[in-house]
Amino acid sequence: IDKPEKDIDINQLIELIKYESLKDEIEKLRSAKTKSEYDQLKKESLPCVTLSGKFSQRNSKGLISHSGLIQIDIDKVEDYDALYKQICGDSYTYLCFRSPGGEGIKVVVKINPSAVTHLDQFRALEKYYMEHHNTEIDKACKDVARCMLLSYDPDIFCNPFSDVYAEMPVEERKK
Repeated sequence: IDKPEKDIDINQLIELIKYESLKDEIEKLRSAKTKSEYDQLKKESLPCVTLSGKFSQRNSKGLISHSGLIQIDIDKVEDYDALYKQICGDSYTYLCFRSPGGEGIKVVVKINPSAVTHLDQFRALEKYYMEHHNTEIDKACKDVARCMLLSYDPDIFCNPFSDVYAEMPVEERKK
């Protein structure tokens, strides 16, 4: 999808994930027998949002306004419950929920609402997640226009009072 269909706010997003609006689609996806069936179901049946902003076109040039949010994807988690609990306890975690495929974690973090610093903040978060959670985050989330596929998770975690992650990578000074 290149053009947005409509605007939704964060509360509507939480409701879409928490309540059963996508339950059937997610259950079908998670029970797919092959990767091609999985990919086709994912592509055809799941809505997505551009979490980091409002866009006229789904690309960085189409950004109208930055939302102050960034998506973090952690794929194929080995000890899901332990990592989920750890991330929910992080003061920067605004939302945390099970990915559409069921084996990963999606996290939403508040950041500075700026297209100019979006990539730098992603890089700082990449380092933060490795240092504090010993986990790699999906590098594709660095794209401000990244689409987040919606999921179904009745146990979605939400901390509306989460801290804003305002860190930026520190450039090493040359001697």
